[in-house]
Amino acid sequence: MRSSLLLAACCLVTPLLGCASSYRSGPLSGTVVDADTLQSIPGANVLVSWTLEGGLEGGNNFGQLTVQEAVTDSNGRFSIPPWGPKKVPRGKLHSTEPGIIIFKNGYEVLGRNNHGPDKELATAPDLVRVGWNGTVFKLKEFKGEVRAYKERVGWLDTDLWATLMGASTPCAWREAPKLVEAMAAQQRIWEKAGIEGGSTFYSELTGDEARLAKAGCGSVSQFIREHQE
Repeated sequence: MRSSLLLAACCLVTPLLGCASSYRSGPLSGTVVDADTLQSIPGANVLVSWTLEGGLEGGNNFGQLTVQEAVTDSNGRFSIPPWGPKKVPRGKLHSTEPGIIIFKNGYEVLGRNNHGPDKELATAPDLVRVGWNGTVFKLKEFKGEVRAYKERVGWLDTDLWATLMGASTPCAWREAPKLVEAMAAQQRIWEKAGIEGGSTFYSELTGDEARLAKAGCGSVSQFIREHQE
């Protein structure tokens, strides 16, 4: 009875997705193409994250319920496997979850939130409907100097830090080894071009190893060595 009352109270004060104490997702997929030529883009990194929020006003970030990644194949296609049901330690998923980020060197970074119909949640409150599932994502090629590109995609570093290294789930980066390697490769491009700072996400990941190890994430350097191609 007490757990039921607590759940009902949470639903009243938190305008989030459904009223479930656990969530699940079906398989997700998409295709990434060049916005101008419509040719497929292989090797693009895709990150899908499911951020929990809560608190009296529903605005507190409680970290990631699930983080998944994929890399597009020769046809520009990617797939994300289903997961769940997974119990929620605290907080709820907002109706804008999951978010998706697509990164490919030389292209504008694409970020998008969910826009699924909330009315479908009544029949299966634990099943997250993803509006962008099956979408063709169009990436715009960046035509400019390397330094300008660094400034253009700077928001990606901030977003990756919050998603993969935030205080609530500091070890989420371990679920995205291919993206970590992609950012390492991007770091080498910045360094070769003589751009100071480089990828702040990658720099902080490798430079904050002591804190991350203390948080139970293991060795960053060993993780990178194990996943280098």
